Amino acid sequence: MISQVSVGFYNALKLYPEIWVASTVYTLGDVVKPTTYTSSSPAEGSRYSYKCTARVTDYKSGASEPAWGTTIGGTTTDSKITWTTYDGKCYQVKAPQGATVPYVTFGLETDVPIGTFASQVAIENLTFWVNAFSSVSTADVSEIADEVMTALDNSSLTITGRVSMKCVREFISGTIFDIETGIFQISLRYRIWVD
Repeated sequence: MISQVSVGFYNALKLYPEIWVASTVYTLGDVVKPTTYTSSSPAEGSRYSYKCTARVTDYKSGASEPAWGTTIGGTTTDSKITWTTYDGKCYQVKAPQGATVPYVTFGLETDVPIGTFASQVAIENLTFWVNAFSSVSTADVSEIADEVMTALDNSSLTITGRVSMKCVREFISGTIFDIETGIFQISLRYRIWVD
């Protein structure tokens, strides 16, 4: 069951960021994904996320979706908006060495031995941590944490073979900066229980 909950948690978490919408005013720092987004497909432009890094004041996205670039750090022009490409992946437990930030990691955190999760009461001890990472700024990692909270706060997780499970945030840290790596981090903790 633990692996099924992890899959449900991942499926909810990968909903961030929001899907790009035509003729919409975006502000600097907004993050979107293409309408064709998939978490694992290597198809052209289908697994990358895009951050608004330049625009004309109050200018809307184009009437039709742009041809998204796939070079990390490269840009895509969308009418008068410039989107910068990154691989907005979610990783379970930790990101692989050399992963491009920003990204999100998550994992199970519990003091309860795994074997005790057979009862319904013990399921309420399921706690997950989520870490958001960025190498850009405090504002950037805060925005990623906001997207995570939008995707997870008070959401219902779909667990194969189980009733839905409720996901509630218990904690969010302040911004942590690692001077050695130059990476900003915000940590969150979520409690999962039968909805």
